[in-house]
Amino acid sequence: IAQEGYFHQERRDAFPQARYRANNTDHQIVWTQGFYHRAKSGTDLRFSCGTLRTVIDVNRDTLSSTKVLAMAEVTIKGAGIIGLSIAWECIQRGVKVQVIDPHGIGAGSSGGIVGALAPHVPENWNEKKAFQFESLQMAQTFWEHVDRTSGLNSGYARTGRIQPLLDDAGLSLANERGENAKSLWQGTAEWRVVDQQPEWAPPSTTGKWIFDSLSARIQPRNAIASIAQAIQKSGGEFHRSAADSGKVVWAAGEWDLNRISEYTGKSFGNGVKGQAALFDYDQRTQPQIFADALHFIPQAEGTLAVRSTSEREYDSDSSTDEHLNSVNARALTILHNLQNPK
Repeated sequence: IAQEGYFHQERRDAFPQARYRANNTDHQIVWTQGFYHRAKSGTDLRFSCGTLRTVIDVNRDTLSSTKVLAMAEVTIKGAGIIGLSIAWECIQRGVKVQVIDPHGIGAGSSGGIVGALAPHVPENWNEKKAFQFESLQMAQTFWEHVDRTSGLNSGYARTGRIQPLLDDAGLSLANERGENAKSLWQGTAEWRVVDQQPEWAPPSTTGKWIFDSLSARIQPRNAIASIAQAIQKSGGEFHRSAADSGKVVWAAGEWDLNRISEYTGKSFGNGVKGQAALFDYDQRTQPQIFADALHFIPQAEGTLAVRSTSEREYDSDSSTDEHLNSVNARALTILHNLQNPK
């Protein structure tokens, strides 16, 4: 079992290497650590200070200002999925963008292993639920465009979700929500109760299961790698340290909560730790499962991610502990076929 918390430190092995060709030049996306102010003759030049960078063979004598991106119109502070998504949308609108993050790309929770994209239940509708619904509806087109540009695979797929129903009260509520979904989800997705056990679903004491077709999955590290490369190939820049330029958007996640609290004069919350496990169990074409407060997410590469914990108090933000041991034990009781764990 690969056991890990959300990443709060750089991970050089979190992103796949990839090559592409542009302007008759071979390029390679790599993970780098240092900041090279000048290139020595015959060496590679990193055009900015690390993370996923485009490396081009260049002689120092031929380096000129034309190799440097023009002044950015928007600076994004934070290279997690929120910051990268903002950068990508700015680029689609013709805006020159730079992304700054001293920790590197996807160094926080965006570099995790779960990737569950699931909707709020279709009831008590409000602006937040409507906004999330619209986002889930847009996701497929969004990631298809990103992957097409990057040449990588984010692992996105709208495969749906199964939930076993445990009692008559839950069954009645599920049927009511199914009726709500017909209008709230605007006929674009369904929430329904099924009485035939889905292929890999755990048993249900009522003999009924919920299936919704709106839930999707994504492979977080692959998605981060894909959108980062798409941004670079579209002219965006990444820096670990650089001067702000143009409009500044803060998307620094947990690292920035203290600064926001100081700025607003009130507590803006704190980081939440999540622990997850990755199993060697290939169900890549199957829906995700939510059972006993556990998320089972089949990934595109043939692994199964399992997550439950949500901890506001913790000693370490990058290690696992007895909470994850409990998750693993519960997972094995729900899906008995989990074997040969990675």
